[in-house]
Amino acid sequence: MHIVAFYNNYNPGETLSQILDSKCQRRHTINVASQYLLVITSVPSKTVAQKLTAIALNLHLAACVQVTAPLTSTYWWQKRIESSEERLCIFKTDLRHYRKLEQVIKQIHPYEIPEIIALPVITGSEKYLCWLIQELQPPIKKKKR
Repeated sequence: MHIVAFYNNYNPGETLSQILDSKCQRRHTINVASQYLLVITSVPSKTVAQKLTAIALNLHLAACVQVTAPLTSTYWWQKRIESSEERLCIFKTDLRHYRKLEQVIKQIHPYEIPEIIALPVITGSEKYLCWLIQELQPPIKKKKR
């Protein structure tokens, strides 16, 4: 699916990296669904959620992580219905960061089979998507003299 975002100077066929400059001042065709993602995982505690959040943000694997208040999950596990208190972590990221984020979640997550689901973002506000792509860029390191 292609979404047309209106900026100045339309140039068809650009890739996402060419699409959004730091000021988002151009008009572009953005294949949003294949680029931006919401990655969801449920964790057993606030501590695990905070650790995942800190790592994802420090490595620029996510621009934002939302952690819900405790909620109750009810699910099948080993042929029984179980219930547990969990927190949902929602990572705002993009496709190029997904695999590394998935690895981080698997390394930190205490569950045998952690929930890791990526949902495509179909569309969003231009300013928010510009902010998202900017925050997913690693910081520029200053050259030593």
